[in-house]
Amino acid sequence: MKPPSPPRDRSIVANLLEGTHPGQLAATLSLSVLGGLAALWIGIPAPLLIGGIVTVGIASFFRFDTHLPNRLVNVAFVIVGLLLGSNVSEDTLALVGQWPFSMVGVAAGLVVMVGLTTLLMMRVFKLDPTTAYLCSVPGHLSMVMSMAVSGIGDAKRIVTIQSVRILFLTLLVPLLAMALGLVPEHLTGARVEMSVVTLVVLSAIAVAAGLILMRVQAPAPMVIGPMLVSVAGKLAGLYHGVLPQSVAAVGLIIIGAQIGGRMARVTLDDLKRDSIAGIVMTLIMVGITALVALGLSLVMDMPLGQIWLGLAPGGLDAIGALGLALGYDTAFIAAHQTWRLIILGVAIPLGPVLIRRRQRAG
Repeated sequence: MKPPSPPRDRSIVANLLEGTHPGQLAATLSLSVLGGLAALWIGIPAPLLIGGIVTVGIASFFRFDTHLPNRLVNVAFVIVGLLLGSNVSEDTLALVGQWPFSMVGVAAGLVVMVGLTTLLMMRVFKLDPTTAYLCSVPGHLSMVMSMAVSGIGDAKRIVTIQSVRILFLTLLVPLLAMALGLVPEHLTGARVEMSVVTLVVLSAIAVAAGLILMRVQAPAPMVIGPMLVSVAGKLAGLYHGVLPQSVAAVGLIIIGAQIGGRMARVTLDDLKRDSIAGIVMTLIMVGITALVALGLSLVMDMPLGQIWLGLAPGGLDAIGALGLALGYDTAFIAAHQTWRLIILGVAIPLGPVLIRRRQRAG
């Protein structure tokens, strides 16, 4: 007879852990908190995010187990989505008429930066066309990694270069913003926080929206779904106040640890070989974004830093959190980052197909 299966622990905590050892998880999150506190003491923007990326990234590189359960990361994504939506500026609707200019700027910037960096990866760093293309895609990392693991391109080099790009970009953008004086002199002060009842109801609807978008395979569903729910509710006047600071802090600490944990896939040999390629590519992308943003600032009545972050080739969660920390309109930044992901959602799977057809024809 088949022995009876052991009873399942269906507690919320057990489901969130997904088999991860509690001690390991506590150590990882503690590293992220310590990094955030250090960054706060130094005065770096978005300290909980940046600090966690640095400390957990270093630990991951030296092969400490910093894996986070997917369900816990999704909880953080929901928090970040609600955070972005609840901080929507009151004059957002009045400025929407200017957005078509910057939406075109996002598309044009993507074409230039992907084309230029793909050519660079091929000519200078001697990557094959498909690997060069997937290394140059500024976003949708999960889709890029899935294609690489399935045998499209050199998976090891794609992982290394993309990891370096994300870490370097997330650290570089706030420092450049400070150095160039793009941080507003007067950041938004303390704002009224939403009630506990509002938070619970909004979170339930946000999770449902995220799961629906996940079913239809929308990009970044657990960020975009909650963000859309939060923005719609705020603009419709259905709730007031922003996400409580304590809840927002939890989300940023987890996201910082999750981004830093990507260094676990990178070895020292990989870093020696491909770090220069990742850094050079990031600098080119930041430069192209800055030029497009500068041009748009001449025809748009918005801060240059806000336009720059809206166009920046980073993750919606990280760039949105940076924009919030720098005092910019999160609705503008989130809308443009989402538009970038939609474009890439079509371009990423299509690119390798077109490359292969061209190679066969040649």
